[in-house]
Order: sequence, then structure tokens, then C-alpha cells
Amino acid sequence: MAGALGRAARGMLWDPVRDRAVAAAAANLKLTLALLLTGAGFVVTVVVLPVLVIVFAMSAGISHGLRLESPAAAPPGPPLAPGELACP
Repeated sequence: MAGALGRAARGMLWDPVRDRAVAAAAANLKLTLALLLTGAGFVVTVVVLPVLVIVFAMSAGISHGLRLESPAAAPPGPPLAPGELACP
């Protein structure tokens, strides 16, 4: 009899606390997932999409005959005099 009374008292006191704790944990999980997914979407938008656009543009250019080699380097000029700047 005392055991049943103790279980009933525990259930009456503990069940609302447990229900609130579970609800708070679920709300916290939803908020955390929303923030993480928003951050992941932001990173994809800022970093991954421009890289994919550049890669797509380069591959489209290469497939249409655009060469990616660097321009031929001009032969070097005469050496600079002491104290002379390369750019005026």
C-alpha cells in the first residue's frame, strides 16, 4: 500500500517536471538545428556557390576552345641602372 502511494506521489510530482524538461530539450534541439542549418546555408551561399560558378565557367570555356595557358612572357629588358625605379 505504501509503495503504491509513493509511486503515485512520485508520478504526480515528477511527470510534469519530466514533461517540461522533454519539451524544453525538444525546443532547444529545434533552435540549435535551425541555427546550424542557417549557418551551413550561409557558408554554402558565400563560399561554395562562387567556386562552383567559376569552375563551371572555366569548364564551359575550355570545352569551347578557350586556352588556359599563361600569356607568353615578354623578354626581359636591359638591367636597371643603380637607383633607377622599374615603375616611373
